[in-house]
Amino acid sequence: MNPPFMNNMSPEQMQANLNMMNPDMMKNASSMLAGMSDSQIQMYLAQMGMPGISPQMFRSMCQNMSNMSDSQFNSMKSMAQSNFNNMNMNNNANNSNNNTNSNTNDKFKGTIVEEVTKMKGEGNNLFKKEKYEEAIKKYYEAIEESKTSLEKDKYKNELNDLERVCRLNIASCKLKTKDYDGVINECSIVLETNKCFKAYLRMGLALFHKEKYDKAFRYLDNAKAIGNQDEKKVVEPHLNECKEKLEETKKKEREERIRKEKEKEKEKEKEKNNINDNNYNEIKDNKKDSHQKEEKENITLLLFYFIEEKFYFKFFSLIFLYYI
Repeated sequence: MNPPFMNNMSPEQMQANLNMMNPDMMKNASSMLAGMSDSQIQMYLAQMGMPGISPQMFRSMCQNMSNMSDSQFNSMKSMAQSNFNNMNMNNNANNSNNNTNSNTNDKFKGTIVEEVTKMKGEGNNLFKKEKYEEAIKKYYEAIEESKTSLEKDKYKNELNDLERVCRLNIASCKLKTKDYDGVINECSIVLETNKCFKAYLRMGLALFHKEKYDKAFRYLDNAKAIGNQDEKKVVEPHLNECKEKLEETKKKEREERIRKEKEKEKEKEKEKNNINDNNYNEIKDNKKDSHQKEEKENITLLLFYFIEEKFYFKFFSLIFLYYI
């Protein structure tokens, strides 16, 4: 949705403003605007025709702008121009379609479709105020109302479309609150019946934040494949970031695999050295035992020799004495 002040701009004025914009200029402007007081921000937003945005949300938007890379800024700039062009085309077409739209709204007046649409709108207003949990609750109420209504069969197609939008909005809220499992659940339900850009994109972002980069890349790539030119520009930076993370992950896995292989080699070498040490000690112990045994045998022989020598000495002594 374009800010109201843009409605009064001619295509030439819009193009001139866009040509003036560059990343450095917008970052400096964002920093300056973020530094204003709450009352100054509210006054500024009122002048711009956007009084529904809170000062906190405005500062958050300025911070996001300051943190953008040049490529992201240029992508957003292209989207702004495209949206402005589409807005002008729609404004021209709206003059001829006002009667048709009025008839369409009258068609659902007083029906469950009107009631659910109103509840969805209340959820949207809560989202804009960054009351995400309350917005989620309102969207679920809208879905429940559409499923339990007596008119659900009569307006089946319209209610299915409203449910899809509500679930996508719930996924957007849960991305804000970092409930990534919740995002995956809502987008999975949508994708069962409708392969839409927003479901693929939000599913991919949730998986990215859960560091499941392989799956995230597949969903983001699907989003890019079915998106229009502006949507492709939105998803491109996320795809590039996912590619970088995939490369980093693969590099870490490769390094970890090499580390484990080296550890295994060290363990094998250590085990081999332990076996060699054990064999050496065993041989050493055997030599020691053999040497001790040999010593014992030599001592035994020596004792026997002395005993035997003493015996012969006595024998010859007796003979000698006898002859004398």
